[in-house]
Amino acid sequence: IAIAAGYLLTFSRSNFLALLFVAVFIAFKYIPYKKQIFLAGIALVGVGILLLVIQGSDGIIYKLLEWVQDSLNLTDTSVAGRSGIWTEALKAIKDNPMGLGFGHVGSIAIDAKASYYLSCENSYLAMTIDFGIIGALIYVSFMIWIIYHLGCKARRCRAMGNTTAYRICKGGQSVMIYLMIVMFFSNHIYDMEAVAIVYAYVGIALSVGGQNEN
Repeated sequence: IAIAAGYLLTFSRSNFLALLFVAVFIAFKYIPYKKQIFLAGIALVGVGILLLVIQGSDGIIYKLLEWVQDSLNLTDTSVAGRSGIWTEALKAIKDNPMGLGFGHVGSIAIDAKASYYLSCENSYLAMTIDFGIIGALIYVSFMIWIIYHLGCKARRCRAMGNTTAYRICKGGQSVMIYLMIVMFFSNHIYDMEAVAIVYAYVGIALSVGGQNEN
């Protein structure tokens, strides 16, 4: 409950979208206590409606609904500014298809007091600015290969009756897909704590899948 509350209170739309995609299309059949979760969700909606009625337009529920509405119609300041930021990044890529090198993107460039920097707010654009179109394609291809490779290992593990290895490989695949989704909306490629944890888990999954095959 504490982890779920902390996750929700981040108000990170990209993380919510990634979690929804992975939960619905990959992990749904592995989620335990579906009935209990569904009933808890209904209860929370009921509490939310009650708070909305009691607190009115000054309450937190009303402000949350406004935030959701602004996000969907792209009028929220965070969402509305992305198009201009991405356009600026795309122009830089067009002018420098081989890349500008490191030190021109996001908070890292600001902290380094770079004379020219771009916000990007997109890891794929950030990678392209750093090491060019070819370099970004190589890195993204590597990530897609991992997802495909873990899927193949998961199928072989299931065919051999190794349920634990199958779930670990599917977990690694889910984590990679999650990362690729959130990377589209922020410069997470520079968040080394998150990236290190993801690849540590992926490495474990690849190792477990390989041991199963052997």
